[in-house]
Amino acid sequence: MGCGEECAMDSELRRDPVVATRISIISRARAKRPLRPDRATCPFCPGNEHATPPATLVVVEEGGRLAYEREERDERVRGWKIRIFPNKYPALTPLSPECYGYHEVLVETPDHHRHPPDMELEEIALVFQAALRRLRAIAEDEKIEQLLLFRNHGSLGGTSISHPHSQIVAFPFVPPCLREELHYFEQEYERGGECPYCALLERELESPRLVYENGHFAVLAAYAPRAPFELLIAPLDHQRSLLEMDAKDVYHFSDAYRAALSALKEALGDPPYNLWFHTAPLRERVECYHWHVEVVPAVSTWAGVEKGAGVYLIGTPPEEAAEILRRRVAESRLSG
Repeated sequence: MGCGEECAMDSELRRDPVVATRISIISRARAKRPLRPDRATCPFCPGNEHATPPATLVVVEEGGRLAYEREERDERVRGWKIRIFPNKYPALTPLSPECYGYHEVLVETPDHHRHPPDMELEEIALVFQAALRRLRAIAEDEKIEQLLLFRNHGSLGGTSISHPHSQIVAFPFVPPCLREELHYFEQEYERGGECPYCALLERELESPRLVYENGHFAVLAAYAPRAPFELLIAPLDHQRSLLEMDAKDVYHFSDAYRAALSALKEALGDPPYNLWFHTAPLRERVECYHWHVEVVPAVSTWAGVEKGAGVYLIGTPPEEAAEILRRRVAESRLSG
């Protein structure tokens, strides 16, 4: 089930004829997405599995142990904890010669209303264990250059289905945003002789922008945010790729991730947001790169200055934002 060859024919990748770093994927399939279905018709809820394509990864519990399965054709697995399946309305698909890649949905829980701030730490860790398992499988495709794991929350964050989920996109090229970031990492490394994020983290752990740290990961208010309350989550030890995480790393990351999203929810009343994981390219060995997560709440509107000049007007200084969020993290730790 899914778009299949029809979606593959509906996608086209275009570069701006003058500014080649501006890339668009023209995808008619994206326009066919449903508008926020209710719980009874939610395709991500248990019982509605046939409303999605067969899962590439399903996490189930069998005899007290976790098992990882894959669905085939009309087969669907019931009693699941996590499902990952091809997006029914993909931007990229392995069936497309024009827009080759992967676009998959990671349904984080069977519970329609259980978002990360409401989940137990072990539940969040299981989500990222499943995500890493699928990302590593996709990374074996030699045509894929870059992985992107992201989460949209709320209608202003661009999500059309409110059931808790993230998405995976795998590109056959390194997208411009990441290519630019890599350039600056390499430039700063040549200038200072060390990973710029390692140096940044060392400084920011002593700054008023620190929101939370657990000895392994830090949550920081971005020094130069694109939106009020923008956050950065990064490992304290140098890791170039998200795929380098082991089980212990996943657990500590999940703790920082939950702290960040819980603080935003408590401080801003569950704001819409977008978050994404930036990780090193698969086919390039860039040792100075440091993977991280960027969390950008959709609490302000980008207008002419932001869109026309790439300069962001911010009303709440990150130092004040961090102070508010630190209090929320402390309160949640006391109440928990």
